[in-house]
Order: sequence, then structure tokens, then C-alpha cells
Amino acid sequence: PLALPVLSGVNQYGLKWGLYCAAILNFVGSFIRYIGISSYGWVYVGTLCCSFAQVFTLSMPPFIAGEWFGSHERAMATSIGVLANQSGNAAGMGATILVSVTEENLWAYVLVQCLVALAGLVMVYSWVTKSRPTSPPSLARVPFYMVDIESSPTSVHFNFSEDFDEEAIRRLVVNSAVHQGDELSYNESLTSFFSDCASVAFAIIYGAIVGVFYAFCTFLS
Repeated sequence: PLALPVLSGVNQYGLKWGLYCAAILNFVGSFIRYIGISSYGWVYVGTLCCSFAQVFTLSMPPFIAGEWFGSHERAMATSIGVLANQSGNAAGMGATILVSVTEENLWAYVLVQCLVALAGLVMVYSWVTKSRPTSPPSLARVPFYMVDIESSPTSVHFNFSEDFDEEAIRRLVVNSAVHQGDELSYNESLTSFFSDCASVAFAIIYGAIVGVFYAFCTFLS
């Protein structure tokens, strides 16, 4: 249920905001579990906080692919991002098999999780400095750069992987053939999505796959 407001926030404030929120929530949840390890209630609160962070991370791959990669690269970038997310889950679960967790060393195990979350937070704040590249990676992203193009037309370069003539595209933009007014609002895009049967079917199938995956992980843990 939190996916819709999270996607709306990322769409409005950008990828950097979404990644910061995910890293902060993940660290805060891990820290709560560490300091409240003797109380099931606090451990549950910390886990719930980490689950909120997961909503952000699950939506990041397609956003990053659409914002930073060309039209011929998005599918590969999205698949790599999704695979990296699932590989992290698999590595975490595999580590639990190799580690013997008892009541005496449970605090150390949770502390390691907290330190890993802290390292992720530091990396995000150190490496993620902007939400989008200085120039649009594809023709579809040009309307989102209209303010930059109108203020300084020569400062934006169209380094597309598609075979388009840059000067023709620049004339097209300057003549307002492509403009930001054509962009759908978030609510309008949701209406368009849910009115398409194929999109709804894809969402249901993908949601069922992800649900089974996480249910299986929970069962194994």
C-alpha cells in the first residue's frame, strides 16, 4: 500500500530523495533492533522501519534506468538493478546458514547488520549527489529538461543512443513541438495505467511473484 505514495514522492522530489529515505530508514530500523534487542516489540518496530525502506529500494531500478539510461539500455539496466536487489537478499540469507546464531551472540549478529546499514547510508550520501544527469539520456526525457533548455539552449547536449540529429531535436524543442505541458501528472499516469488491462495483468503477475519470493524467504528464516 505504501508503494503509491512512495512512487509519488520519488516522482516529485527525485531519485536522490528516494535513495536518501531508503538508506536512512534502513539504518534507523537496524539501530532500533540493536538497541531494543531484548524486547520483541522494539525488534518488530525496527523490522517494520526496514520494511518501509524496502518499498523505496524495490521501486529504484526502473526509476534509475529511465532517468540515467537511453531507450536501448533501460531493459538491461532495470534487470541488473532487480537482480542486484534479489542477489543481496540471497547473500543475506546464505550468510545466516554459515553463522551459528545463539542468544549469547545474537547482539553481535544484529550489530553487524546495523554496521552494514550504516555503511550503505554513508555510501549513498557520498556517491549520490544528483537525481539526474545534466543532459537527457533519451528523447523521452527531453520534456523534463525544458527549464534548462529554455534558459540556456546550448548548455544541454543530446547524447542519445538513438540515431537522431541533435540540431533537429534542438529546433524541435525551441519551437515547443516538445514541451513540458505534454507530461501527464502522477494521478493521470495512474489512471492510464489501471485503465490498461495488459498493465494491470503484468502488475498482478509480478506482484504475485515478488510475494511468493518474500514468503519463501520468510519461511526459510
